[in-house]
Amino acid sequence: TQTFSIDNEKKALFLFLDGCLLICKDSDHNESDECKDFSFSVDKDAIDAQYSWISKQLSQSADDDSIAWRTVVVHWPLFSIGHDHGDSEALKTDLLPLLVQYNVDIVLSGHDHIAQYITMDLAEYEKEGRQDQDNDTEHCHNYSINGISGTSISFKKGEALHQVGAGNGGYDTIKMCNSLITNNENVVYGISQYGFTEVEITSQAYVIKTWDIDHTSNVTEVTIKA
Repeated sequence: TQTFSIDNEKKALFLFLDGCLLICKDSDHNESDECKDFSFSVDKDAIDAQYSWISKQLSQSADDDSIAWRTVVVHWPLFSIGHDHGDSEALKTDLLPLLVQYNVDIVLSGHDHIAQYITMDLAEYEKEGRQDQDNDTEHCHNYSINGISGTSISFKKGEALHQVGAGNGGYDTIKMCNSLITNNENVVYGISQYGFTEVEITSQAYVIKTWDIDHTSNVTEVTIKA
């Protein structure tokens, strides 16, 4: 856990998780395909211990009025339109309810070799619950989904859970699949080209900028306003 002072005596909280554990089994002991090639054995007690720690950290932060923003960092994305992996169902089963319960604003992730920004409407989630992803990867491509160079988009804090996927910094990029989008998810953008993501945080705004690899073109800028 790390907190950073920003302005107006406010802080930004970052919670760093061990996704290699959490991805492997959900609370029903279902094992995911993702971790079958791992070189270590999966310890359910270690998974339970990490979830206990996550709950404790988020619960304590809920009582701290100085924390303006809560960010969770985990290698695997909860939601993904990436052809190779898609959603992480174990994280959607066990981690997602905690993120909603404790008003986490942003999830920063990587793994899939694309840039993707996906929001989950909180009111819709409360009404309908989580949605499972179909394994339909027929309609996939390498061009951008909703990613228009120079686009600026604004959201209001508390309306949605925001997930920023920044896995396009190296290795080969992968295709993206419209067919993987569930009713939970709104794809703000998906970009299958090299680049990186930058964040700027103040007490009044959380700004996410996606750049091309040369830092010459700001592909998309998203602002979450407090």
